[in-house]
Amino acid sequence: MRGGICFLGKRHDKANNPYVAETYDEKKPCNYIVALDANNLYGYVMSQPLPIGNFSWLTPGEISDFNVFNYDQNSKVGFIIEIDLKCPKQLQLKTNDLPLTPEHLNITYDMLSPYSKRLCDKFNLKHVLPSKKLTPNFYPKKNYITHYLNLQFDIDEGMIVEKYHRILAFSQRPWLVEYIHFLITKKKRGKR
Repeated sequence: MRGGICFLGKRHDKANNPYVAETYDEKKPCNYIVALDANNLYGYVMSQPLPIGNFSWLTPGEISDFNVFNYDQNSKVGFIIEIDLKCPKQLQLKTNDLPLTPEHLNITYDMLSPYSKRLCDKFNLKHVLPSKKLTPNFYPKKNYITHYLNLQFDIDEGMIVEKYHRILAFSQRPWLVEYIHFLITKKKRGKR
């Protein structure tokens, strides 16, 4: 568990949508803006396969033979994996607004952008630094701990695993799914 991330995302974009005639420019490529609102994220996660026991460390031989893609979301066994990995330049360009693999960092004044330094100085905020934050970044990751499904996503996106340190295997099943569905049904039927 890492908590909620701390970052500045892209704050402004401009659509070029053919369905909005007053702003559409046919000479430019189409560009759409979509607003999404995801609900019941905790309920969703709690209805997925979760660890139930049989925790064991893989041996060095098992680690060298390990292929994270041999296991899907519904596998009877899951893994927590400690790895070193890096983000290649082309993936940095693709994910610049929200880098993969966030980590806790002690943010110091020297790490701030020139703009953030000016704000920090202007409002006399140096006393709040250093400050530990869960931060998406492109730094190489050493001894990074992640769930096997997150690692599959990261590799599919282009992250490069440099070394597997340890892998913890465990039995898993969606043991909370019936309870979560019961709660969702009760909430739907409840008075507002």
